[in-house]
Amino acid sequence: MSTEEASLNFDLNGDGFRPGPTTLNGVNLGSNPLGYALQVDGAAPLQVSFFGTIASPSNPGDGWIAVAATPVEGGYSFFWRHSVGGQVVRWLLNSSATYLSGALLTPSQVSTEEASLNFDLNGDGFRPGTTTLATIESQGLTSFLRRSDGVAFVQSGSAAPLQVTSPWNTPAGDDTTQWQLLAAESIDGTNKILWRNNVGNYLHTWALNSSWGWQASEGSFPLSSPGAWNLESAFQVDANRDGIIGAPLTTVESQGLTSFLRRSDGVAFVQSGSAAPLQVTSPWNTPAGDDTTQWQLLAAESIDGTNKILWRNNVGNYLHTWALNSSWGWQASEGSFPLSSPGAWNLESAFQVDANRDGIIGIP
Repeated sequence: MSTEEASLNFDLNGDGFRPGPTTLNGVNLGSNPLGYALQVDGAAPLQVSFFGTIASPSNPGDGWIAVAATPVEGGYSFFWRHSVGGQVVRWLLNSSATYLSGALLTPSQVSTEEASLNFDLNGDGFRPGTTTLATIESQGLTSFLRRSDGVAFVQSGSAAPLQVTSPWNTPAGDDTTQWQLLAAESIDGTNKILWRNNVGNYLHTWALNSSWGWQASEGSFPLSSPGAWNLESAFQVDANRDGIIGAPLTTVESQGLTSFLRRSDGVAFVQSGSAAPLQVTSPWNTPAGDDTTQWQLLAAESIDGTNKILWRNNVGNYLHTWALNSSWGWQASEGSFPLSSPGAWNLESAFQVDANRDGIIGIP
């Protein structure tokens, strides 16, 4: 009988109860002329009440709509959704469907309930474990995901994805849209997302709360500006599509099979053939330097199967080398070779660079 009543939206048996569209674990949330009622496995309906009044679409009102109910030990969980904000409140009812307690659920709690019930409580179209999300960016600890309808979600680690919300309901977009969401990350304790304006050719960021709801907007950084390069580094994404994350690279030395490059902020990179450049790393974060600095990186090369870089100390007038791993991370340091010494001439020959600036590579 209940199935027919729900299908026809008509009270066939005259008991005043009209089943609703949602039945979870045997509990149908429906209504009668007084307000909301629950029917459990076809039994007599139970009127939902709180503080001596009947729960209904207008009570408590203020945009709250009942969406589902499910059995729990000793009674029922009864869920409300706000028609504007999508927030979810859970009431605990006793076995007679009378209110005992209630609480506003956090986004994480909503996701947990949705996964357990296989039901979209907050009306965002997403059910954990059943709705497919495409991963767009997953650098760092936070991943940016996009639903097939363009809605953006963020996932921190293995936690349930949370929808990115704003007053404008801006979709994630793609290369063909004016606004395109590129990445999401928690930076210095603040949740942020990075946008590219594909018409104006600039980057823009949002700051968001812990539930990934918009709080503030910042900046219009031209794609080839220091501000844009800093954002690329912070989000670890090639936002301006130049093949580089961060400031552009200048080739300083390209003898042999390995090139030494320097970013505009002084950070050193190495490129082997046509492979992607790798940053030179060390415990000291030593910049590449130039003629005006104490330490100046002159060249990089793989010598006898070991990655090495050659330094000149412009104060002490000697050469020095580092041995590095396959990712060009420092492993060991070696030598202090005066510029006009056999050791320095040998290094010039090995790296094919005029390190002592005498116009000759190797022995004079």
